Amino acid sequence: QPAVIAQAQAAMKDAGDALAAAQAKTEQLPKRLAALEPAAKQSAADAATSREAATKAAAEVTPIKKQHEDLASQYAKIKPQI
Repeated sequence: QPAVIAQAQAAMKDAGDALAAAQAKTEQLPKRLAALEPAAKQSAADAATSREAATKAAAEVTPIKKQHEDLASQYAKIKPQI
């Protein structure tokens, strides 16, 4: 039975160590979250800037596409003459 007791004591020590590690990580969590908050805000700002740029680019593409279609149509009309 001494072996069983020794195993139980070792298991209890491991459980205590795991609990201490979990508590340490739990205590560090607010610090880590505070450190991540500025990065999250910057990421949101960057995403908004990207959306604005994408909207602007899409608005610029539409007239260019129309111009391309007009030029292609004109070319198709004069191509037989060339």
